[in-house]
Amino acid sequence: MTAALKAVLIANDGHPIPDWLPVQLRDEGVEFGVADCYTRDDLIQHASDADVLVVFSGRELLNATNLAALPACKAIVRTGSGYDNIDIEAATRRGILLANTPDVPTEPTADHAVSLLFGAARQIALQDRSGLACGSASLTGRRVASRRQRWAW
Repeated sequence: MTAALKAVLIANDGHPIPDWLPVQLRDEGVEFGVADCYTRDDLIQHASDADVLVVFSGRELLNATNLAALPACKAIVRTGSGYDNIDIEAATRRGILLANTPDVPTEPTADHAVSLLFGAARQIALQDRSGLACGSASLTGRRVASRRQRWAW
């Protein structure tokens, strides 16, 4: 039997980890750990024997010096888009595969944009501040649902 692959989530920034993830990884033969690392010593303590590093945050921890302290590392998975917090040249020199998940923020970003549009159309921030300042909000905003309304701003 081959040794289990070890993956460590090293930079989480408080993001929740789905309950099913450790179970599914274990079922696939992956030893999974979570250690929110902030320093080189944290990395050495929790991830020096990890085959795969998982990074949720934009923390700039994976520089050439710190990668050299992770001899078992074969891959780094960066959730979200980009590798701006990983020393790509150092990882490449060490033969470390880099992967990311660029489409993960697409839907939440679209949701947020639409929410901002609705908030602007209904003057939510202005009404909130007006209500806090004088005890009641008298602004009405625009009806979003009316198709006959002209969108003259």
